[in-house]
Amino acid sequence: MIVLALVAGGALAGLGGMVELTGVEGRLRPGIGVGFGYIGFLASWLVGHRPLGIVGAGLLLGAISVAGDSLQIDYDLPSKSVYVLMALVLLVALGVRGGSRRRTEP
Repeated sequence: MIVLALVAGGALAGLGGMVELTGVEGRLRPGIGVGFGYIGFLASWLVGHRPLGIVGAGLLLGAISVAGDSLQIDYDLPSKSVYVLMALVLLVALGVRGGSRRRTEP
């Protein structure tokens, strides 16, 4: 089961890389996949590693990433502003989890 999960994950990562390269970028350049591992781990962690929740978290973080490109163009923000927005999402999630733990503990 573990090997099957690893093979499926590798196949999906390869498919995602192919779509990114052929559809979005159009050419191979250095640094094309920088930060994808961080974003994937963050998406998984935000939903407690639940497979169906990862899809929603991935869409949320993907929307932030795409919106970050527009923010850079329209408002002349630095390229790292996307990571600041993702960090805010992480901090809000940490606050929600911390608050819910306090309410359940005696």
